[in-house]
Amino acid sequence: MERSVLVSRFRALTYAAVTLLSFILLTGCSTTSQLIETGDIKIGMTLEEFESVMFWESDVDSDPSMKNHGGSGYGNDKLFHGYRIAYGGNQEKMFVFDRRSVLIAITDTIGDAEQMISNRRISSLQGQQQMRSSANLVDAYRVHGNKADHDICYMIAENADPEGTYLAEAKLRKLGCVNRVASDKVMGPPKSSSNSSDPLTNDEIQGLLDLSKNVQQSAEDQDTERPVIKIVSVKSDGPRGIIFGVVVDNSGVAELAINGRKIGFEQDGRFKYLTYVPNEGLDVAIRAVDFMGLVTTKSFRLERTVNDSKASSLTPVNPLIGPKQKLSRHRAALIIGVENYEASAPAQFASRDAQVFADYAREKLGIHAVNIKVLTDSGASEREILTALKVWLPTAVKPEKTDLYVFFAGHGMPTADGSSAYLVPYDGDVRLLEDTAISLKRFFDEIGAAKPRTSTFFFDNCYAGITRSEERL
Repeated sequence: MERSVLVSRFRALTYAAVTLLSFILLTGCSTTSQLIETGDIKIGMTLEEFESVMFWESDVDSDPSMKNHGGSGYGNDKLFHGYRIAYGGNQEKMFVFDRRSVLIAITDTIGDAEQMISNRRISSLQGQQQMRSSANLVDAYRVHGNKADHDICYMIAENADPEGTYLAEAKLRKLGCVNRVASDKVMGPPKSSSNSSDPLTNDEIQGLLDLSKNVQQSAEDQDTERPVIKIVSVKSDGPRGIIFGVVVDNSGVAELAINGRKIGFEQDGRFKYLTYVPNEGLDVAIRAVDFMGLVTTKSFRLERTVNDSKASSLTPVNPLIGPKQKLSRHRAALIIGVENYEASAPAQFASRDAQVFADYAREKLGIHAVNIKVLTDSGASEREILTALKVWLPTAVKPEKTDLYVFFAGHGMPTADGSSAYLVPYDGDVRLLEDTAISLKRFFDEIGAAKPRTSTFFFDNCYAGITRSEERL
C-alpha cells in the first residue's frame, strides 16, 4: 500500500516538474511576429540561419503543421515546385525558401505562399522571351499549370482553344477529354503535331516536364542582377519628411522596406514615403529584395529644414502706452525668464519677455523697482530661484497686505506618469526632473508661505515637452 502511494506521488511530482519546465521553455521564446519585428527573421536569410533563431518544438514530427504547439516546422510534403514552405508559430506566418534555401517571402497563409510561388514562376519565365518558343507544350504547361482539370476540358469542349494550349495541357495530364476531341470534331483538324489528339507516351510527357523545368531554371539562373533603387527627391518641411523613389528588378521586387518598415509601391516601381524628421535629422536606409533573394540597400541622411519665414503680426509691446496704476509699496513682483539653458534646448525670447514684463510691472502695475526681482538665464538657476523664494520673498511681502505678481517664461515639463509638473531652471535637466527642477507644488507652497494678500501668476511655458519653436525637449 505504501509503495503504491509513493509511486503515485512520484508520478504526480514528475508530471508537475515536466509541466513547469515546458511552461518555462515556451514562455521564454519570442513569437514569430516579434522575431520579424526585431529583424531576427528577415528576407534574404538562409534556411540554416532561420533554423538557428526559430523555436522548434521537440515533437514536430508528430505535428508538422504545428497547430498545437508554439514553435515552427515543415515536412517534405511542403515542397511546392521545388520551394520549401515553413510554418511559423501556430501557423501565424508562412516562410518561403527558394531552391537555394534563401528566404524570399513571408505570407499569412499557405495559399498566399503557393500563389506567390506560382506568380514568381510565371514572372521569371515571361522575362525570358527567347525561351518561350522552345515548345508549344511547355508554353501550355506554364500558362495553364494552375487550372483545374474540369476547366481545361471545358475550354476544349467550348472550342475556346484556338492556339491548342488547353489541349496540350490536357495531354500532359492524360485527361479523358483528349480522346473525345477527334470524335466530337469540336476543335476541327489539328493545326500541328503538338495539337494532335494522339495521347502522349510516358517518355514524351517526362521529356516535356524536364524541358519545362530546365526552361524555368535557366530563366531564374540568368537573373543575377540586384534590384535598382533610385531616389527621385527628398524633401522636409520642419518635422515632416517625404521621400519619392523608384525600385525595379528583372525578376520582380518581392519586398521594399524603409528603416525596417515594409512599404507598398506601384506596379511600375514608384513609391512614396512620409516620415517624421527629428530636430537632429534622420538616417534613412532603404532595402529592396527581389524574387531571387538578391538584396540592394541604399542609405542617406534626411536633414530637418527650419522655416523661420513666419513673421509675427502682433503689435509690439509698449509698456508706456495706456492707463497705469499709482505706485504702491504694497506690491511686489518675482519675474523669471530662461531662454538659454545649460543642458536643454533654448526657449526663444523667454529672457526678453521677462525684461519687458519688468518694465510693465514698473510702468503699469505701479510696483517700486526695489520690490521687483528679475532672474534671467544663468541667473535663474535652481539655487537662485529657491533663494528668491525663501530669502527675498519674505522680505518683500508683508503678510496679508502685499499684492504679489509672479511671471515665469521658460520650459515646463510633466513627469512620465503625468501626476505632477515642473518648472525647469537654467541648470535643470529634463531627464532628471525630480533632482534638478522645481515642482509646481513646491513653487506654490513657497509663495503661499509668505502669505501675500493676493497672488497673480503669469506662466509662459508648455507642459507637453515642446519648445516655442516646436522642437521636442
